[in-house]
Amino acid sequence: MTGEGMVKVETDSWEGQKPIGEVIQSSTTLITGECWEGKEPPIVGSIVRAVSGPYQVLAVVSEVRQTSRDPYREPTAFGVHPDELHFQQPQLSLLLRTQFTALCVGRGVSPEPPSQGLPERPIPLHSAIFPLSPKEARSFTRDWSFLTIILHHRSEVGDPLLISLCRWAYQAHGKDPSCVVAFGRALASLLKGDYPRLRFVLRQLEPLHS
Repeated sequence: MTGEGMVKVETDSWEGQKPIGEVIQSSTTLITGECWEGKEPPIVGSIVRAVSGPYQVLAVVSEVRQTSRDPYREPTAFGVHPDELHFQQPQLSLLLRTQFTALCVGRGVSPEPPSQGLPERPIPLHSAIFPLSPKEARSFTRDWSFLTIILHHRSEVGDPLLISLCRWAYQAHGKDPSCVVAFGRALASLLKGDYPRLRFVLRQLEPLHS
């Protein structure tokens, strides 16, 4: 699945950018990130960049979740409106954490731009995580070869993830319908033997290029 790694991606410098969180679990396939307090989590289908010195890994966000910081204390329902709950229990936000899982689809060593494909080694724990900029998103999704990684990764959210990824890229490309057309062509070549699945995904994307 790493044979597509010759695709190069333009990069914006992350100097001056503020991370949204850091890596708390890492492998050559998946990373788990935790958002810093006050930072909005990335949306499902978006691409994030984990950075450790010159080494970087790009990954598609496949799940976002909120859990208790205390493993021995499960959240419980209070039975009041969220606005009233925030007024009554302002400390609750300090007891919760937002985490996300992302599937690795690119890697690189600065100053060289990252390439598509699985990384050869995991990004170190506590590496900073940044959202991919619109320029980087447009560059990375000019070629959809990395869809192979998503299709080969066993996931219960496989097809919805593909749909969310295309919608995110569509926004990054300034709502250019040609982005969706290119995505559809790439997916069609990969799902030639599974027409019902291909049709399902493409039907969900019809409003983007109709």
